[in-house]
Amino acid sequence: MKYIRSILVYLWIGLIIIVGLPYRAYCNHVKKTDAALGYQKLHKLVRPFCKVILALGGIKLDVCGKENIPSAGNVLYVGNHQSMLDIAVMLAVSEEPLGFLAKDNLEKNWLIKTWVASVGSVFIARGETRKALEAIIKSAKIVKSGHHLMVYPEGTRTKDGTLGEFKAGSLKIAQKGEAAIVPVAVDGDFQAMSPKTIWITPTTVKLTFLEVIPVETVKQTDTKELAKKIKTDIGRCL
Repeated sequence: MKYIRSILVYLWIGLIIIVGLPYRAYCNHVKKTDAALGYQKLHKLVRPFCKVILALGGIKLDVCGKENIPSAGNVLYVGNHQSMLDIAVMLAVSEEPLGFLAKDNLEKNWLIKTWVASVGSVFIARGETRKALEAIIKSAKIVKSGHHLMVYPEGTRTKDGTLGEFKAGSLKIAQKGEAAIVPVAVDGDFQAMSPKTIWITPTTVKLTFLEVIPVETVKQTDTKELAKKIKTDIGRCL
């Protein structure tokens, strides 16, 4: 059954990515005069699109702590990275437009690149200090403009389901972007789709939004300490 579900998911993704290109172009045109409105219009397509991905894959969501998400102000979500499904889960749950700090290897696929970029994402090159710094600065500007962003400090998906090292560099986005940090723990995506397979296994994914770290605390705390605290708090949820 999981094979049939997975095939349906990939067919759905391919269909929307291609058929939705004109609407994506329209939203990008709107962003030229009103960025927030353009992102909102695109999110109205992307969010239900991701909900269908999860439904076809047999993924049920158990969401906790949404009351911790600030109703106003700049926000940087910081979470653990279990699977490629993490992005679909976050977009399906987020009521506000959301971008990601994404690995630059996604740029190799033009169709995926255009959609990932359109939702307000930034591509970061690992191992290239100058380019990585440019990506952090660009991300901070996006967050400071009011657009929410999601980062995965582990830098890559977990290989065995355990929590990896949280690199502190990406947290500079919150400091430079004057943003509060909302830690996010995802538990179950690894079981649904580990990096070793393309098949999706139906399961329940628990998404927990932890207590917000206020802007002033973010500014006054060393990023290494922030990374350590966030990793510890997320680890307690797994």
